[in-house]
Amino acid sequence: MRRRLLLGALTGALLVVMGIISGAGSAAASEGSAPVQVADFVGAPLTAKLAEFYGPDASGGGVKFNATTTYSTTYRIFAFTPEFDSGTVKFTKDGDAVAARRLNSWLTGVTVDKKLVGVARVGYSVTTGAELISFSPDTQLAVALPALPAAAELIHDTAHKAWMSLTGTTVAPIESGSTNLTTATSLDAYPRAAASGSKTGTALVLDPGVIGGAITLVLIAVIIGLVLLLPRRSRTPLA
Repeated sequence: MRRRLLLGALTGALLVVMGIISGAGSAAASEGSAPVQVADFVGAPLTAKLAEFYGPDASGGGVKFNATTTYSTTYRIFAFTPEFDSGTVKFTKDGDAVAARRLNSWLTGVTVDKKLVGVARVGYSVTTGAELISFSPDTQLAVALPALPAAAELIHDTAHKAWMSLTGTTVAPIESGSTNLTTATSLDAYPRAAASGSKTGTALVLDPGVIGGAITLVLIAVIIGLVLLLPRRSRTPLA
């Protein structure tokens, strides 16, 4: 009975810990919602355009987009501002300076016959409506999109042919391009690091509060287990 209780307590604590840790790195869609016109376009209309411009050609290239084509969540694309690129403005967590601006374009992963084939970029304007901008057979980027933190901005650094995620004042590489970044770095350090192709950076870590809470829960579970395992002394009834 005690072992059963111990197993239940330890399992419960571990599940809570896993929930906390996974929640800290969980992702939905990145910052920036898509207008209804884009949402409506990402479906059969987009498939028709992909088939028209990127379908099979005479040389045997292209992708056979068909009725099995499906799309991931759409992710709004951001770009670094000129002030950020120039390095003339210092960016802090509580500052008013804006490091990135929204673009009127979105990225979505493309699947055909249940196989990820790349990413499509969709644009929108009030004059042209939603339209296909480009398709890239970049499955690495397509795989990375769902892992973006909910509060992150998807940054396309065209100068360095790179894709980054920006969360607060932390820039993390998705596709490093010519920056050669392999770990996250701060906003202030990014322009210099990107320009020099530096491989330096600060590894992403869990928030200390998350780690402390997880450790506390594990310790509580261990203490409960030890108490339950302590042998009980038999009592001799009084005469």
